[in-house]
Amino acid sequence: MEALDFRANAVSPVKPEHVSVLERTIAAIHGAEPIFRSTTHVRETFRGETIWDGPVYTFDLAGHPTAVRCYGLACRVEGSEEVEFITVLGESGVVSPQAAVRVFVAPRLKNRPATK
Repeated sequence: MEALDFRANAVSPVKPEHVSVLERTIAAIHGAEPIFRSTTHVRETFRGETIWDGPVYTFDLAGHPTAVRCYGLACRVEGSEEVEFITVLGESGVVSPQAAVRVFVAPRLKNRPATK
């Protein structure tokens, strides 16, 4: 598997228009009303390499059956200027922006070879 560089994909700096896109995305996907709370800059490393370096948007949720919080990430689609919006529900141990980043990147790193 080829190495992934998530740092290059994180959209920084914080963009106010991302909040509204994430609010619409959260409402459509999770069927709850998002209430924007904060933005946290997260820098996550894996095997000594930075894999995420960018903002994570935190929303409270009203009307969701199991979660009271949701986290949003904005990243560039590989090889383009298009932005992809990712949402991670605050449940099953996801209690911080850092944990949301780990949930997002973990499946992509599962078979990643060690760097030398």
